[in-house]
Amino acid sequence: MAREASAAMKSRQFETAERIYLDLVRHFPDEPGLALNLALAQYSSGKFEAALQQFHRFLESHPDHGPAWLLVGVAQQKLDRPAKAVQALRRAVELDPANRTARLELADALLRSGRPASAATEFLALVGIERSNPKAWLGLGLSYTEMSRSSAETLERKAPGSSYHQLLLAHSAQARGRYRAAFRHYRLALAADPGAPGAHVAVAEIYREVGRADWADAELAKMPHKGPCENRKLECWFEAGEIEAILSASESESAPEFLYWRARALGEKAREAHRELLSLPPSAAAFRLLASIEELGGRASDAADAWRKAVELEPADPALRRKLLGSLNAAGLFEESIREARELLRRRPRSAAGHFYSGDALLELGRYDEAIPALEAAVRLDAAADRMRVSLATAYLSAGRGADAIPHLEAALRAGEDERLLFQLSRAYQLAGRPEQARAALERRRIALSGRRTLAIADEITPP
Repeated sequence: MAREASAAMKSRQFETAERIYLDLVRHFPDEPGLALNLALAQYSSGKFEAALQQFHRFLESHPDHGPAWLLVGVAQQKLDRPAKAVQALRRAVELDPANRTARLELADALLRSGRPASAATEFLALVGIERSNPKAWLGLGLSYTEMSRSSAETLERKAPGSSYHQLLLAHSAQARGRYRAAFRHYRLALAADPGAPGAHVAVAEIYREVGRADWADAELAKMPHKGPCENRKLECWFEAGEIEAILSASESESAPEFLYWRARALGEKAREAHRELLSLPPSAAAFRLLASIEELGGRASDAADAWRKAVELEPADPALRRKLLGSLNAAGLFEESIREARELLRRRPRSAAGHFYSGDALLELGRYDEAIPALEAAVRLDAAADRMRVSLATAYLSAGRGADAIPHLEAALRAGEDERLLFQLSRAYQLAGRPEQARAALERRRIALSGRRTLAIADEITPP
């Protein structure tokens, strides 16, 4: 029976192997090797929860078996439980420090569980072992990006509206090509501190981007004289590229100045890692980074091209396919999106993303009767996702089912007033025969729109 099960595993008939190993385990419950073989068969057929039980049973008698700990960690990752994966993967790395797969999985689990600093340490160790590993460079860049975001969030909590907070908002907007928003934040930074570092130069760059070189020259003429570096060490270190000095000096500091320069320095570290990644031969990780850059620039079609190439290189990675689906829908490539969603659902029938992107594409094509069941399945699988609820509500409205749309729109509006959703809510109330609530939703929309008009006026790019 054991030979028959082994042959089934070699020919990838995993469910056959599982049935035989289950029978063997019943007959020989005290043989831990059979529990391991059963776990491997269950793991290979995607039955990760069942496999975990058998792995743990085996590890009770073989606590130093590194490959088993690795598979326990990966199974927890597959079940979207990265925090639980960390302990098992750390044990696997302790038992075999040179195991690149175990260290990569550990780093990824740390990053996914909200521990980017620990993840960066593991990714750096992996880069030291294998400098040409694209996933290590991508993970390192993502870890630094998360750490930078954390510093920015701390700055926002401690000093909202300060010149340093406004500068970070401005840099972020400018990097995305949102020049009006960037201009507004730079002006607010300068209003709080006329010597806000780099603000005048950045405003001059925006003036040149919009074709006003004369305004740029006038802005630069207003720059105050910079003091000696002894009084502005962090700024001088940043200008000189001494990033590690900034990170060391700011590690335990919480003043706005330190938080600002720490966020900027970590952003530079992220860019360094991404430059290393792009210097390597083409890989799924490199195309993932390129796709993210295209998405930031609002180029959905180009992003979809990059995600396609990533999926071609790693077709079994569901995360890449989900990203591709998002770009395909954003680019209006709905028929291709439906095909890709069906492929994802073939591999993972309970994928909320697969049902959602399929339903959303069908909705855009006006095929409401097909869209509604797909979107209902998505919401059942992930009821907390507002975008899925909004698409389902839109499909219900298109089919004249206002009463069905109301709870989904109300749930989505808990995150904040959105004039588009409020208009849909008003329409849903009308279809449901509730005119008073329809008028109340329109009034809420009017208030939300008035706030947006004020912001639009404030975002005008004005002369120096």
